[in-house]
Amino acid sequence: MEDLSFSPKDFKPIDEFKIPLAIEQNIQDGKYEDLYNILINFSSDQSLSEVDRLEAAYFAIKLNRNFQYKKIEIGSADLLPENTNKDDYFLSHLLEEQKESQKNAIKYLKNLTVKDLQNEIFNYSLKKFPELSKGFDRSLYSSAKSKYWNSIGLVDQWEIPDIIRENIYEAESLARELIEINFKEIEEANWANWASEYQSWLKQKNLNKVTKANIKEYFKEAKIKASNTTVDRIKKYLLDNE
Repeated sequence: MEDLSFSPKDFKPIDEFKIPLAIEQNIQDGKYEDLYNILINFSSDQSLSEVDRLEAAYFAIKLNRNFQYKKIEIGSADLLPENTNKDDYFLSHLLEEQKESQKNAIKYLKNLTVKDLQNEIFNYSLKKFPELSKGFDRSLYSSAKSKYWNSIGLVDQWEIPDIIRENIYEAESLARELIEINFKEIEEANWANWASEYQSWLKQKNLNKVTKANIKEYFKEAKIKASNTTVDRIKKYLLDNE
């Protein structure tokens, strides 16, 4: 891929994808259209993880951009087409009405540290999706992240400077850890109350026996994603105090 100015780091996201031999031969012959198409297919394949789909989409977009700009290297502004500046590389595929929003978002993100961004994602996620205070949920967190990026005007999370994209990866991961830590603290503070509420729930259900299964059912109805540790703790506490 050297003729399209890809570094080993750029190529790494698709190392694990299974590329047919015929397409690999086309790549060696300098033909990339089939690779682009299969990456687009990967990006919409629901059997793949969200990370894999996004990495396939990013690589496809970058492949398309590099091909479009006639094998230019983004770090060399002098090689860009006439009247094009370096930042425009990240805007070229957007609609005119999206470009200003993307440009302002990139400018905003350049001024944030990873910790700043982590805290913004964490606070926004809990504010907009308070259900995350009842336990981590991958789909809710994915929605929260998407809405956060929309809120700052980031149209395309992939066609942005590498350092910002790396900061985003790190900040999203750290924000998730904060959400999980936050819920563990909530569990620690509330497990005894939950035990009492569970006892009331047993009476409502005309159940007499404390079991792990119906403790989990109680939490399911309460929409609380309690850990197995908390479930076991409640069971032991109630059995020890019968």
